[in-house]
Amino acid sequence: QALVAATDVDTYLQTFDIPPAQRADGPFITDSPFYSEAAAEAYRSRTADPQGAARLLEEYRADTGVEAVEVNLASTPETLDQVSFLAEMWQAAGVTVNVVSTEQAVYIQDAVLGNYEANLFRLFASVDLDGDYHLITPDDVAPVGSISLNMARYDNPEVGVLLDQGRATADRAERAELYAQVQQLWAEDVPYLWLRHVQWAVAARNEVRQFWNNPLPDEDGVSRLPAAPFRAGAHRLTATWIEEPA
Repeated sequence: QALVAATDVDTYLQTFDIPPAQRADGPFITDSPFYSEAAAEAYRSRTADPQGAARLLEEYRADTGVEAVEVNLASTPETLDQVSFLAEMWQAAGVTVNVVSTEQAVYIQDAVLGNYEANLFRLFASVDLDGDYHLITPDDVAPVGSISLNMARYDNPEVGVLLDQGRATADRAERAELYAQVQQLWAEDVPYLWLRHVQWAVAARNEVRQFWNNPLPDEDGVSRLPAAPFRAGAHRLTATWIEEPA
């Protein structure tokens, strides 16, 4: 919580020339049917608060008896500049930060095994939390040293109940309400420090048809999965074909 309060996300975006529209205050972009303004606002209110960070650190020291708060922040060579910038903000709040750089394969292995204290990771590519279920369900939490795709090891049973209820209903409005409650819990417990939404680009040559996976003429008007091109980190060419020259 103190590290979130010590982080000025807007300054981070400006420093790395990231458009303000890509700021993340939760897993969903603002035009998603599952975006929760209330949860996003609750999260935003916890960032860029140096005084709040100092107060939380003082409470942490008093509760734990730790005199100096020290965090190991993992990085890959590709993200070292961004990680170093975060470290500077945290250090300004009174935290000793050790930046540990490893190559990507080891970095990912350490993340799933829990061999880290904080890291910069790109996750939550699905348009629906159910697509990221394996990353956030408490059922997937394993002890440090064992593989856990819930890399934050955030074990909140209430979140698990809400996720299971959400995946059990086809009613989008009901699912959105359940996901809003999940986002609210994340805003309160802050297992994640949200920074940005990555903007992806997918390109094809002119002879590639049905690139957006629209319905084929003989398929009863039903879109193939996905109707949108990018879902859960992959562009699935489920109804795509190549036009051969005459």
